[in-house]
Amino acid sequence: MDQNIYSDYLRSINRIRDRWLSIIHAPRAKTVLKWTRRGFVAAILGYMIYHFFQIGWENPWNSLPVRPLFYILYLPLFFILPISEIFIYKIIWSVPYNKLLPPLLVKKVYNNEVLGYSGEVFLYWWGRSELGKSNIDVMRSIKDNNVISVIVSTLFTLIILFIFFETNPTVFSRWMHKIPDSQVYYIVILVAVITGLIIKFKRYIISLSLISSLEIFGIHFLRHVLVVVIQIYQWHIILPEISYHIWFTFVVAQILLAMLPFVPNKDLLFISISISMSTVLEAPLAAVAAILLVNSVCDRVLHLSIYSYYEFIVRRRKNFADFQTAEIGATVTPQLNTDM
Repeated sequence: MDQNIYSDYLRSINRIRDRWLSIIHAPRAKTVLKWTRRGFVAAILGYMIYHFFQIGWENPWNSLPVRPLFYILYLPLFFILPISEIFIYKIIWSVPYNKLLPPLLVKKVYNNEVLGYSGEVFLYWWGRSELGKSNIDVMRSIKDNNVISVIVSTLFTLIILFIFFETNPTVFSRWMHKIPDSQVYYIVILVAVITGLIIKFKRYIISLSLISSLEIFGIHFLRHVLVVVIQIYQWHIILPEISYHIWFTFVVAQILLAMLPFVPNKDLLFISISISMSTVLEAPLAAVAAILLVNSVCDRVLHLSIYSYYEFIVRRRKNFADFQTAEIGATVTPQLNTDM
């Protein structure tokens, strides 16, 4: 029954994909998509440039982080997602760690530089060609990990918001006064219903065993905790005069923004939002902008390096190995036939 469900699911996805490809490959659609994405990025950059003119271009430049520890902490922040996914897909696919690292790094590049979930599409095509598994198995594995990731992200966000409101009671009271009691009850009921549906239909939503699901859940949760701790500490060592609850506010905004699907260049959007938040929170605008810009520039440099390495070295090395295998096969086969 589960195989039939995934077969129907895969056929539906393929139909949607074919329809979508026929639409986006149309010349007019390509032009619209290209200029829409450019317009979105241009609007964010324009907003940032406007603020930089207000605070003065020299101020962020003079506020660039100079402590080496800041850049050392950046590395685990960047690599913690693909490294955690290495352990996750090792559980799911039983593939050697070194084989998983390159495609998971490229997946991160696609998700950050192109569009949300485009990295999952890349991983699906890589899995089809490299793992020797069926299309259904590869899609089911990626879907299972994404579902667990969304559950963990939602739960972690609720925990973060709870901690945020507990440490900022005045903000919580103002927020609660704006929401009628009836809406609060509806939210609680909705969460309870969704939780019950997930538990009841778990085997249709997640095909992994309970043990594997819990292991992946733990890896995702630990990743979120480490990212929050390292991120706040990285910011704090440059601006120790800013209280932790202000940095915590930035982290809440970053987590909520990360949950938005299909949004390109989230880091630039986060910078523009943080610039506005700095004014409200009375944080030093130039210094905050400089810290976030440095992280964004480092992202771009690593993304370009990873993608270039994968395209021009890893894939060419694989193509050369496939060519050698084909040549050896073509040479050995006639000899075997002669011996027979």
